[in-house]
Amino acid sequence: MKSKRNLLFRSLFFLAVIFLCIGSAKRVDAAAAAKIGSRRYKTVAKALYAAKNGDTVKLLRNASYIIDVLDKDPIKKKKITINLNHKTLDIMGRMRITKKSNVKIKNGKIITSSPGHFRVEGKSKVTMTNCTLETNSGSGFMVSGKKSSLKLNKCTGLLDGAGITAEKKASLTVNKGSYRIRNYS
Repeated sequence: MKSKRNLLFRSLFFLAVIFLCIGSAKRVDAAAAAKIGSRRYKTVAKALYAAKNGDTVKLLRNASYIIDVLDKDPIKKKKITINLNHKTLDIMGRMRITKKSNVKIKNGKIITSSPGHFRVEGKSKVTMTNCTLETNSGSGFMVSGKKSSLKLNKCTGLLDGAGITAEKKASLTVNKGSYRIRNYS
C-alpha cells in the first residue's frame, strides 16, 4: 500500500513539473517579440537598442515597432541584420536608420501607416531581401541625404501614393520584384 501511494505521489509530482515547464516555456515565447542569439526581448525596439555590430535581430512573432519621435534612434552607427523570420513588422512610430549604419533586412513584411515612418538617412545603407512592403499613407519608406541608400532585392509591395521616395543625393535601387501602387493622385 505504501509503495502504491509513493508511486502515485512520484507520478503526480513528475506530471506537475512537466506541466509547469511546458507552461512557462509557452509564456516566455508568447511575451518575446525578438531575440539576439539566445537573449529574448519583449519589444522589437528593445532588441534594436541592444543590438551591437554584427548582431542579427530575429523576430519571433508578428510585432509592432512603436517609438516616439522624441526617443533616441536605436539604429545609429550600427552594422546589423534584421531577420523578419517570415513575420510582419508594423511600424507605428518612426524607424530611422541613421549615422552611417549598414542594415540588412530580410524575409518578411514591413507595414508603415504614416509618411516617413521608415527613414534611411545620414549616409546609411539598407538592403532589403525577400521582403513585402506595404504603406497605408503616402511615402512610408524614405531615403534622404547624401550617400544614403535603400536597395530592394526580390521584394514586393502594395504602396499608397508614392510609397517609396528617394530625395536628392540619396539612392534607391530595385532588383527584381513587383510593386502595386494604389491611391496615387
